[in-house]
Amino acid sequence: MKRNVTKVLSVLLVLVMAMSLMACGSKKSDDKKSNKNLASLTAEELVNKVSEATTDVKGISSKITLDAAVSASGMDMSVSGTVESKANVDPAESYVKVDLSSNALGEDRNVNSEVYMVQNDDKIDTYTLYDGEWSYESADLSEYTDSITDLVSQLQSIDYKEVSKYFGEGKVEKKNGNYQLTMSTSTEDLLNNLEASEFGDKLKSMDLSMVPMATITVKVVFDGETYLPVSAKVGFDMDKITYEGIEIELTKFDFGIDFTSYDAVDIKVPDEALAAK
Repeated sequence: MKRNVTKVLSVLLVLVMAMSLMACGSKKSDDKKSNKNLASLTAEELVNKVSEATTDVKGISSKITLDAAVSASGMDMSVSGTVESKANVDPAESYVKVDLSSNALGEDRNVNSEVYMVQNDDKIDTYTLYDGEWSYESADLSEYTDSITDLVSQLQSIDYKEVSKYFGEGKVEKKNGNYQLTMSTSTEDLLNNLEASEFGDKLKSMDLSMVPMATITVKVVFDGETYLPVSAKVGFDMDKITYEGIEIELTKFDFGIDFTSYDAVDIKVPDEALAAK
């Protein structure tokens, strides 16, 4: 179990480090800035500028917040909490802290864990705190840096025209001296477009009949000067579904991420974690 948790959190850290490589250094924007000096940009122009903002990265700090609830034939289930992360680009090192709580069938469960990933010569050392106990793993550095490089390469080469095939045309608004990009799609349209794409063959092996009808809305705020992400929110408006006679309804879904800094951060593995090595 601990090994699986470590792998999952390690993947999350790879994504965090990849996000670090996508942006350029800046502080979070002042929400009181004026819109008057902002250029009028189309969604495609904004995405292109974001793609270009990929130099001078030192690190990134962010916080994800989740609050979701589901009702199934009168039984309520919920999950809420935060995921805080920090990452530096050189040397490759990251930290993530997960604090989640859930309630299902009247039973409460908490997940509290921490993971440090630090470069050690040509290795990545991973220290994981789970169920109050630290564990240690080591892997080749290339195992992680290759994943980051591949992901970043794909993200930096994003073609807005391709993205809009799946999420429709984006809408750009000026708010508090920043740009807000909104894109929306339905699960039905998304699946239809994916089936007609290069991913179609992969979807054929999956049972998509139980995918609920829903509208997915993504809103991302970008700094008006640096074009770096400031925050993002995902909305999921799902229709009620019935599965094996059970009526299921998503009664709440709030998912957001705040990017708090693009500066290098101090990531120090605590002594109690080092003792697990």
